[in-house]
Formats: sequence, C-alpha cells, structure tokens
Amino acid sequence: MRDYAALGLRVGLEIHAQLDTGKLFCHCPSDLVDTHDAAIIRRLRPTMSELGEIDPAAREEFKKGVMHEYRASLGHACLVYADEEPPHDPNPEAVHTLLQIALLLDAVVVDSIHFMRKIVIDGSNVSGFQRTALVALDGVAHSAYGTVRIPTICLEEDAARLVETKGQTRVWNIDRLGTPLVEIATDPSMHHPRQARDVALFLGQAMKATRRLKRGIGTIRQDVNISIAGGARVEVKGVQELALIEDCVEREVERQVALLSLRDELVKRGVGGVACDIVDLSDLFSGTACSIIKGGVFGMRLAGFGGLPGREVQPGRRFGTELADYAKAYVRGIFHSDELPRYGITQAEVDAVRERLGAGPSDAFVLVAEKKGVAKKALEAVAYRARLALEGVPNETRRPLPDGNTQFMRPLPGKSRMYPETDVYPIRVTPERLAAVRASLPELPAETVRRLADTYGIATETAERIVDWDAEELFVRSQETYAMPPNRVLRLLETYAMLSKEPGMPAERPDEVLERFMEGHEKVTVEAYEGVLRELVRTGGSVDDALSALGISSVSEDDIRAAIRGVLDANAAVIAERGAEAFKPLMGPVMASLRGKCDGKTISALLREELDARLS
Repeated sequence: MRDYAALGLRVGLEIHAQLDTGKLFCHCPSDLVDTHDAAIIRRLRPTMSELGEIDPAAREEFKKGVMHEYRASLGHACLVYADEEPPHDPNPEAVHTLLQIALLLDAVVVDSIHFMRKIVIDGSNVSGFQRTALVALDGVAHSAYGTVRIPTICLEEDAARLVETKGQTRVWNIDRLGTPLVEIATDPSMHHPRQARDVALFLGQAMKATRRLKRGIGTIRQDVNISIAGGARVEVKGVQELALIEDCVEREVERQVALLSLRDELVKRGVGGVACDIVDLSDLFSGTACSIIKGGVFGMRLAGFGGLPGREVQPGRRFGTELADYAKAYVRGIFHSDELPRYGITQAEVDAVRERLGAGPSDAFVLVAEKKGVAKKALEAVAYRARLALEGVPNETRRPLPDGNTQFMRPLPGKSRMYPETDVYPIRVTPERLAAVRASLPELPAETVRRLADTYGIATETAERIVDWDAEELFVRSQETYAMPPNRVLRLLETYAMLSKEPGMPAERPDEVLERFMEGHEKVTVEAYEGVLRELVRTGGSVDDALSALGISSVSEDDIRAAIRGVLDANAAVIAERGAEAFKPLMGPVMASLRGKCDGKTISALLREELDARLS
C-alpha cells in the first residue's frame, strides 16, 4: 500500500457532462445518428492568442499534416456547426441548468456570462475552436477524505465524434458537435485515489439532480489531473467509468515514481543529452526474416540508455512503450534494443546494428522500418521523448486504457489558446434571475436518498443504489402506481443493466419498457425476468404477450404440487437412499419442470412440504 501523503499526491478533476437540451447555439437536436447527407473537408491551422503566442499542443497537432472530413445529417446539423453561419443566442435551458448546478454546489455565480474561444485543432471542431463560458466560481464538493474546492463551473460545446481514420484523413460525425457541456473543475487538493472517485460521484449526482443530463455511455467524462512531489502534472483525458478513476490515479503514481527513478539512473550514468543522429540501416536487413520490415530501416543510438527501454513503468508497459507512443504520430511502432532479438530479427542483425551505430553495452538503440522522411520524423519524436526522461516526468495529456494504465496523446495544452468570442452577446445574471433559480432548486442526492428511505421504508443502501442508477422517478411510480416490492424493483433494474450489454439491447435504459413490465409484474417470476424483458424490448408488447411467446403460463398451487410429485415419483430411489438430504438434488429438476412459471421461494417451500410428507 503506497503512502500517498509521503509521495505528495495531488489530484484534480474536470468533469464534463452532456445536457439534454438541444444544441447550444442553434435549434438542432443533439441525438446521435449514423447516416449523413453532406461532407466538409478541411485542414485546421493554429492561430495566435491575443499575446501573439501559439499553443504548443496546437503546434504539434498541425505538424501531423492531418486532413479532416466532417459528415453531417441535415436533420441534426445546420450552417452554425458547419462554421458557415454565426452562432444563435445560447440555449436558455442550458444556461438555466448551469445556474442550478452552480447553486447546488454553493458556488458564486458571475454577474455576466461571457463566451470565449478555445483553440482546438485536433479536428474535433469544424471551426478550429471551442466556445466556453465561465458561469460560477468557488464551489464546494464533499467526500469522506475532506472538502474539495471548485474554482470554476463552465458551459461549453461538446466536440464532433471521430468515426474513422483513413491514412492522413480523420472522419468525423458532427451530430454531437455543439451539445451543451457542463464543465466542473476542482482544485488539485485530493490526496488519495479513492477521494478522486468519491468526488467524481458526488459531482455526477449533483448534476443528475437537475434531470437535464443525457444518459448513456460517453455522456459523462472525467479528466483527471495527477502529480506527485518531484513529478509533473499529467492530464488523463476522458475517463468514462467511475471505477477507472481510482485505477488511473494509482497507475499514474506508479509511472511517475518509475520515471523519477529512471531519471536518477541517467544522472548517475552521467547522461547529459540525447543526440538524434539517424543512420540508414536498410542494407543490414536486405535478407531479414522479419515480416514487419518491408523496405527501409533507419536507426538511432541512445547513448547511456542501455537496459532502460525495457524497464517497467506501469504493469505491462515499459519505457520503450513511452518512446513508441511519441513515434506513433508517424508510424505504427518502433523496435528497441531491449526487446531484440525478436519478431524475426536475429542476434546477428542486432550485432550488426550495434556496430553500425557505434552502440556499446551501456547504450540502447531504436529502429524504425519506414521510408526515410517518415522514419526521420518518428525518430526525432523518440529523441525528444528520451530528452524529457532527463528531466523526469513530462507534462502530458494521456488517454486511459481499460486496465487503468494510460497512453500518451499529446503535450499538455498551454494557456495561450483562449481569446474572446465576439459573435455571442454576454448574458447578464441579475439577482432576480438567481432568486428564481434558487427558489426551484432540485434535491441533492443525499436528500433524495433520505426521502426515499423514509417515505418507502427501504434501507439506505437500497435508496443509494436507486439514486446511483438515476431511477428515482421510476422507483416512485413502481411504488405509487404498481405496488411492486422494492426488492423486485432492484432485481428488475439489475437485470436490465446486465441485458443492456447484449447485442440488440438498448444501452440506455428504456423506462417505458420497464413500466410495461411493472404493469404485469405479479405474473412474472424472478426466474423469468430476463426472458420477459428481452421480449418486451423485441416486440413492444405486454407482459402477457411476452409470457405467451416464451411458453410460460400462470400456474396454481395444485399445478405446482403435481409437478413436484412427478419429480418425486421419478426419483424415489434417491429419496429412499438420502432421505431429507434429497431436497437439494431434487430442487433442480423441479425448477426445470416448471420453467420459470413460479418463483423459487414458493417452489422450495412446497417441495419441502411434499418431501416431508413422503418421509413421514
């Protein structure tokens, strides 16, 4: 167990959540569609800030030479988000929702909301910038590890969706572009991985309380800023699962500790710099058995780096992977000396490379199998990353991986990418407007949990699960309209959460389907929940229709006893041999014979009665 306080861990969060209010600066819906009617081709270029500076992340993105194709569906996009028409007035419902969230988090709302342009040229915005506005300052989030300050709460536009990459062209769908986003930024005062997860949960629940958030995968994203003493701020971009936040913090701490150790080793070895002397090695591989090498091979010596590319920095990831991540802007991968001979490259070829590059036992080398121009750019990127190792931990933006590890995306953006938006009027926030918002604030999640528990006599843990699922309204209807036992409601929600991962099942919970289930819930045994739910989604029919399609009919107690007696008759020898202990092996055949027509609790009780009667 790491001592995070001793390591000087600092974590901050940026939470982004989509609002279900239509787009921010036009009247188009923000639903996702897979069809398109038009396309726009552009190459985006960086622009200077008001201070005459160019953002380093924008400069690096431009150097990649990528073209962008934007696909649009005419029912879900217009000239505003094709960057051919000025923005309309901001969506009033979106502005109102931001004011609600600000007050729920005890933040200080600004007197006048001004939109700014933030330079973004990775292709995710047709215009090359994203509009964002500061709405409130100095809010508060709570966790068991302490209070966390919220310096800013902003309203901004979401980006386009990346559909595919075709060579040097990225293809985007602009259906999502312009969807209003809540952006909540905390200070970096969190000092434990679990605290980061807890604060993200608190903020997510506070935003959900407005009932204006979109639901589904990708609608809430967390950016996690992490550093340790002696390290550097690293932004892990777009963590979508709460559980992954804790893992990402733990793995990034591990990476920064490893990189600081690697830096110390380089200092100990007296490595003072990294030369980028690229050598053509193609002739050494003219007869190679490596199927990856199909043309030219170029290499570079890393003096003093011997054994370091193979050093682990995260579970399953080594420093050589960090080097490769920088090169992947130009090539699919690299070879480094600590992993060779391998991939069909022989020891003799490795020895020949070392001789040609002048690499001794204390040196490492990197190879790139590509044409000269591309290989040169890739190796220059590797040399740049190797130089950063001399400093320790570089400031980076990284993407989360499913196992909690992270991967380099781009340099951390600077502060030179914001400038005023002149096409949108400021929005005055008067005391009267704020008073009206405050008078109709929704409950915070903790208050909702207490109300549900008190009103319906359910356990606090049950109420918390209902709130976590964003199913409060559905639960209230299940009690007030359908008188469905709370434990059965939980079973229904759990069952659909499991089924939503199956092909053909909507990922977003279809509450109208669950309500049709509730209408006939008394006819459905727990064992039949899965089958009935699948049928309701597939056909749109009633519970009776689903039961009929599944061949399940309601049965009387006499029918159940008759089925049990049939099983007992067929297993007389088992009963004679095992007596009362025959109950467990008989339960399975009885359940199978009734095929979900009755719940297991009833079957168990009746089977026990019938078995006891036979043994008496």
